[in-house]
Amino acid sequence: MIGILLFLHSCITGKIPAIKFENPIYNFGEVDQGREVSYTFTYRNTGTDMLEITSVRPTCPCTAPGVYTKEVAPGKTGSILVVFNTKGYKGYVSKSIKVETNIPDSEPIFLIMEGKINVILEVNPEKVWLGQTRKDGPPLTGTVTLKNHVDTPLEILKIQSSGERCTTKINTIEEGDEYTIDITVSPPFEMEQVTETLAIWTNIEGKELVVIKYYYYGVSE
Repeated sequence: MIGILLFLHSCITGKIPAIKFENPIYNFGEVDQGREVSYTFTYRNTGTDMLEITSVRPTCPCTAPGVYTKEVAPGKTGSILVVFNTKGYKGYVSKSIKVETNIPDSEPIFLIMEGKINVILEVNPEKVWLGQTRKDGPPLTGTVTLKNHVDTPLEILKIQSSGERCTTKINTIEEGDEYTIDITVSPPFEMEQVTETLAIWTNIEGKELVVIKYYYYGVSE
């Protein structure tokens, strides 16, 4: 109904809003994983009636709109701030933001943020499945690998688990570059799915704290 009314209004008055972005694609180059990237997209109302931005919706939870201009008169400019959180991403990425307006019969506009995300500290895996066990079963074990991708030699400063029966052991694969952490959980085990966390403190800027999850499932037989 709103679209029909806008169309009729445009036909009667001869006035139609229009939009033109200065640059609908923003390439942020290269950034380290975990950083936030923000950019303000600017646009102009090149039409003859009031332009309204009716919706700004990211297509991924990693992006979020900030403050944006909702109404722009003919010939004037507006802006849309977009923030992209690079946590969990690596390599080349491209994220889109869907913009809808009051322009009659217009297709949605997609703004693009793209670039390369460099891994600072590679953690593999970020979730560790320890297995299925009985209440009095043998200890469960798992391993996490930390691999350094920056010039600063990696140091593991502290490890702390949320579980009381968890112990850890650090193994050096390559001094300053790669380590493994053995995780061991000892009985008695809970007879349910248990998820606990392992906090790892390092000296790497941007990765001072790494948190992984480890989990297991207890069965009666």
